[in-house]
Order: sequence, then C-alpha cells, then structure tokens
Amino acid sequence: KEEGQRPVLVSVPQPGSSSDEGAPPREGRDDAARRPQPRDGVSAIPSSRRPPVVPPSQRRPPVPAEGQARPKRELPPYLRVVK
Repeated sequence: KEEGQRPVLVSVPQPGSSSDEGAPPREGRDDAARRPQPRDGVSAIPSSRRPPVVPPSQRRPPVPAEGQARPKRELPPYLRVVK
C-alpha cells in the first residue's frame, strides 16, 4: 500500500474526500467529526445569500449631492491652489 509514501492524518479527514476512510471517530471528537470542517477560503454563508463583492477598481465613487461639496480648507497641501 501507499501509506508509507504520504503522511496520513488520522483524526482529520482529507479535505477532498467527504467520507472518512472507515476509521472510527475518536472519543470526544464524535460531534466534531460529524460536523463538516470549514475549508480555507470558503465561508459558511452560501454564495446566493452573500452580497456581491465589487472590486475597488470597478466601484464608482459616491457622487456628492448638490451643495455638499467638500470645503476648500479640507484639501491637503499638495492639492491647494498656488496663488
């Protein structure tokens, strides 16, 4: 068999296989073994319920309402008008 070639974790099932390969669950880990382990990069929220994430490059800047323009004193020094 190939058991000596690759390290096999006994308590944690392989992420690819949904069935633990006939190994009896350890005492105390019974509930944890039945619960599906969260994989890296996959959140518990289904993708249908998750709000769509727009990358910052495609995000439109918020349009300021009329009369709510930024006061001129808020400009940083490199944007001030040189007189």
